[in-house]
Amino acid sequence: MNTYTRLLLTAVLSATLFSCSKEMSVEPYRDNTGTTPTPGGNNDHKIYGVYDFVAMSAATKSTSSYRESGDLYTNITTSKYTSFNNTGLLTIVPGKCTLSDLSYAIDTKVENYSYINGVADGDMLEMPWQFNMPKMKSESPFRLVGTDSIYFEKGLLTPADNNTTGSVASEPSGTRYSFSGDTLVMKGQGTKITTNNMQGMTVTMKSEVTFIVKYRRKK
Repeated sequence: MNTYTRLLLTAVLSATLFSCSKEMSVEPYRDNTGTTPTPGGNNDHKIYGVYDFVAMSAATKSTSSYRESGDLYTNITTSKYTSFNNTGLLTIVPGKCTLSDLSYAIDTKVENYSYINGVADGDMLEMPWQFNMPKMKSESPFRLVGTDSIYFEKGLLTPADNNTTGSVASEPSGTRYSFSGDTLVMKGQGTKITTNNMQGMTVTMKSEVTFIVKYRRKK
């Protein structure tokens, strides 16, 4: 893969990694068995309250692939981050979750790897990624699933990606949740697959994210 094509693919991946986040499918975090709980939990009373947004950690991966002259070209872009300068409130009342004035900052690096037929093609490329999330608000009806999962009927929050558009309310989605003292911990994962035409090539792109969001109950 020549340098120009690789840089172009990297730019495209950076621009499309979870772009249009409203279309991303976010699934509940699964344990090692790969299963999720069945409906019927009754922990509403425990989760009700007002929480400060503490931080969000995420690992993202976007993989593009295409064929040319019989060869398979693959380009992988990854990033990891933990947000800082975190502000905002999560309010959970019977039947509804609301995020208000949520904002945070990200300062990390994006790594890019290129392969031809599964063999590394050149060195890893590294690029900086800084982002400040403008204050946002999002709300959604919710229901509990089992004893440790929550399902947001209109979506609530999708982690920021390096397209710099930041976090937005997603489609209906679910996360696992737990408590560590006075801290509410939500874990989730999501996948998005798209097909694009770039310079006459059909490029398949798969974007993945695993995230943990923490909120501390207000006294």
